[in-house]
Amino acid sequence: MSASSPAISSDLITTAAQASLLLSEAGRRKIADYLRSCLHQAGGFCDRAGRPDLYYTVFGLSGLLALEQPIPQADRIRSFLESCGNPRNMSFVELISLIRCHHLLDAAGHPTPLSETRLQAIINRIGQYRCQDGGFAHDGIHSEHSTLYALFLIEQALRDLGQAAMIPADPADLIARLATPDGGYANHVGAGQGIATASATAALLLAGQGRTRAAQNAVTFLESLRAPNGGYRASAATSLPDILATATALYARARAGWPAPDGIDADAAFIERLWSDAGGFCGHPADAQPDVEYTFYALLALGAIKRLHHDPTP
Repeated sequence: MSASSPAISSDLITTAAQASLLLSEAGRRKIADYLRSCLHQAGGFCDRAGRPDLYYTVFGLSGLLALEQPIPQADRIRSFLESCGNPRNMSFVELISLIRCHHLLDAAGHPTPLSETRLQAIINRIGQYRCQDGGFAHDGIHSEHSTLYALFLIEQALRDLGQAAMIPADPADLIARLATPDGGYANHVGAGQGIATASATAALLLAGQGRTRAAQNAVTFLESLRAPNGGYRASAATSLPDILATATALYARARAGWPAPDGIDADAAFIERLWSDAGGFCGHPADAQPDVEYTFYALLALGAIKRLHHDPTP
């Protein structure tokens, strides 16, 4: 991956936008209509229970940006972000989601600056999730060991905040501790089995650090999770592929600039099978309920497929 590669936070949207090249105009309109229908009157995008939620708002905004659609009711979304509580009490995922929402609104042409007081509260709270090993963990404050999920999210969030100095300078050693005996990676030290999302994250971060061989090994593990009829499974112990594992595996390969894997057309067909009549995408074959998160990941997966077919360089 070249030093001039765009930041992952912007590249995710750019890649998801390429899904439009694989969709008909009617299909793009149907997906956009679905995303807009998930915007709650309170200003946030709805979770699977129909409640406005910070985390799901990230994916609603990201999906509309990828489809080059205007953001509806931006003022109401701003008010929702302001109502989400004191950053000093937020979980790691809530913090990252709040930062991403502000950044996405800015990218959509609706500047939503954080006050100095709120910005400092966010930075201070992020510092509490720094681990003893120098990285970050998403599931507890002052933890001993980093998690890959946190390392992936924190780089995007801190760049969005203009706080890049807080990003671990070289996470390769932190990532190595999360390797699993089967050749993959997990979120926690000592795990016996790799998972797709963590392994894809490791591939992305390692490729970004120029650790090509280690990144390629992670991609090789991901290929072992490919399902016979398309899609990737979350782990070797999982029978069904899902859209999150599929999107992260394909995006890691596309971002790192490796060629398309064999059977990639089956992956596209797998994603299409998860498209619901409502216009959104479901998470896996046994899931009957679409949501905004899975809909964005479907766009990301399709965009990665388009990129792998036609653009082998990052």
